[in-house]
Amino acid sequence: MKQWIKKCWIQLQHLIFKWQHHYGLRPLVYFESFHGKQYSDNPRAIYEELKKTYPEVEVIWGVKKGYEAPFDKHQVPYVYRFTKEWYQSVGRANVWVTNTRTKTWIEKHPETCYIETWHGTPLKRLGLDIQSVNIGNETTKGYHQSVKEETALWDYLISPSRYATNIFSRAFNIPQEKILEVGYPRNDQLFLTTKEKQESIKNKLGIDKKQSIILYAPTWRDNLLKENNIYGFSFPFDIDSVLNVLPKDAILLIRMHYLVKESFDFSKYKGQVIDVSDYEEMGELLQITDLLITDYSSVFFDFSLLHRPMIFYMFDRKDYQEALRGTYFDVDTTLPAPIVETQEDLLEQLLAYSQGESILDEEKWQVFHKKFNQFEKGTATEQVINVIMEAINKNRG
Repeated sequence: MKQWIKKCWIQLQHLIFKWQHHYGLRPLVYFESFHGKQYSDNPRAIYEELKKTYPEVEVIWGVKKGYEAPFDKHQVPYVYRFTKEWYQSVGRANVWVTNTRTKTWIEKHPETCYIETWHGTPLKRLGLDIQSVNIGNETTKGYHQSVKEETALWDYLISPSRYATNIFSRAFNIPQEKILEVGYPRNDQLFLTTKEKQESIKNKLGIDKKQSIILYAPTWRDNLLKENNIYGFSFPFDIDSVLNVLPKDAILLIRMHYLVKESFDFSKYKGQVIDVSDYEEMGELLQITDLLITDYSSVFFDFSLLHRPMIFYMFDRKDYQEALRGTYFDVDTTLPAPIVETQEDLLEQLLAYSQGESILDEEKWQVFHKKFNQFEKGTATEQVINVIMEAINKNRG
């Protein structure tokens, strides 16, 4: 019965989109970030520069109900996903710009230009490279099929390096000629970091400009599914123990992955620990971060552009690499900073950092930077906008 309902639903969606296609394309650019839950990441960087450079271009965002606050705050035009206005926008938009995979039943107009920006350099295995899928109720075969169906719609995929290009091409079943090797638009701001900008960001968070920042930003775990596309997370270290070895003026920021939905109460720490999971721009957090603690999250690739210290806390390394996703390269020989698997070792590295010891391997960082940030030059946004305008002008003609 469920399968029958699903088939009918998909057929209905196809009919709705075909009806919209009947009216032809509009010179409209549709943006979406993390399934309509954020005003952030590569789509935001592209949108804001597009509005500056080509203010006459019509733009619209897709937003999930309940997540409209940042769009209202910044006066960004949007439609709620799966409403009449949304179908009209998506079905007739000249260009789509998103940073995650979308529903396979969303049918693209043959002349719509779909730019998939993605949201990070791959460390953990992606798409067709996941040999055994542990995501919700998905079967490996069904998951792989959905990947192929959705990525077949992509006209362009953005890449920050040849390393990423090779993986994306295989994992997403996409020809390399469709991959734009320009870097990530969200990272352009990291090339423009200034003390004034850092002070402004700290001020927004209520942090004194002289305080040092430690950011903990872990990824999600496929096997901690709570409900549809929402995952849980348990802290793998004692916060009090971590604060005890940090510099006295340090602030610990906590940034959960967008798929993780947990409520944390840090009130007892009186501002020394701040949950920034809902902060709009990760790039701004990276600009003020003095030390990053992460695990398998691709955030460390972006952060490495700033040439600052990191610690990789892989407390579940064996399970993650063998039973869950697995990684694309040997982390021990490649990552330019300490890898720790226990709280004791984490505290030891944090203490060394607090005492002024260098925990970034300079030689490894040079090799790492050359390989993984190959196309990051601070000009990605401009190059993507050129592709957008080319698509718009083509259909205008």
